[in-house]
Amino acid sequence: MNSSALVYRVDFLYFVADIVINKPKFVSAGTVTSVSGRGTKPKDYTITLKNTIGNTRYGAYTNDKQTTKTVKLKESVVLESPISQTKFWKGVSSAQANFVGSSYSAGTKTSDPMLLNKKGVKYPTGYKDPQSGITLWEPPANLTANPRTPGDYREKFIEYYEKKLGKTNKIQMD
Repeated sequence: MNSSALVYRVDFLYFVADIVINKPKFVSAGTVTSVSGRGTKPKDYTITLKNTIGNTRYGAYTNDKQTTKTVKLKESVVLESPISQTKFWKGVSSAQANFVGSSYSAGTKTSDPMLLNKKGVKYPTGYKDPQSGITLWEPPANLTANPRTPGDYREKFIEYYEKKLGKTNKIQMD
């Protein structure tokens, strides 16, 4: 058996589902879709999917859910994690090609982190206010909400903004 002469196509997908019915889920899916090359083909494949969560984009992530299944070629594995609070979500996936007495890596992938609120809505990234040029920063997932500032802080901020940048017609201030 010469497993190094084989080439595997493995598709890993990561997405948010069921937002419309208010039961959002982070979903990971994996399928070994083809194997080509010279040599003995694997008897089956083992796919491992992990849905992980964290409080910051580049910080530590912990497992929310994990599954490992042995499947045949073109058979999919799906893992769903209900979303109930704002977190960064990331999928970590791998596939092994199983031969009699041994196994070899067929593919691995880690998704880009997604900051999702409890409704499964992705936080906008890269937004730049067209008038002020200020880029919206990405908060940590565990940022506590501030109560509304008492007094006339909001009105003073709007007055300051309009004095420095002019009256806005691009964004809603109410």
